[in-house]
Amino acid sequence: MHTRNRQHPHRRTRQVPRIRSYNIPVGPLNTVLIRFLSESGLLLSGSTELAQGRNSPGVQGRFTPGAALNALLTGTGLDAVPDARGKYVLQEASVVSTLPSLQVTSTPLVLQPYIFYSGGENPLRR
Repeated sequence: MHTRNRQHPHRRTRQVPRIRSYNIPVGPLNTVLIRFLSESGLLLSGSTELAQGRNSPGVQGRFTPGAALNALLTGTGLDAVPDARGKYVLQEASVVSTLPSLQVTSTPLVLQPYIFYSGGENPLRR
């Protein structure tokens, strides 16, 4: 018997991240991460020393686990980068430099007409 919705046991399906509510208050990053990881089920690798001495703004609201992790790392100088297996790696945030604004001005360029003619007298010089 053939059923249309039958799943093949060897076929991998892409899992859609689930949105859930988080209510993790501001605090030391190590403490916030431990609570978040236990609630979200995400796997995070990286040195706990990276989180030492840093504070997290926490996370409140409905997010996917990855978005919640990014929110609680805001302002810490750290990023969580997903790897190919769906785990996250804690690392120093890349530094982005902002250049000072630059104002460009110019003067209009006025071109004089130039007429090409072939042979004979220039009809404009009469």
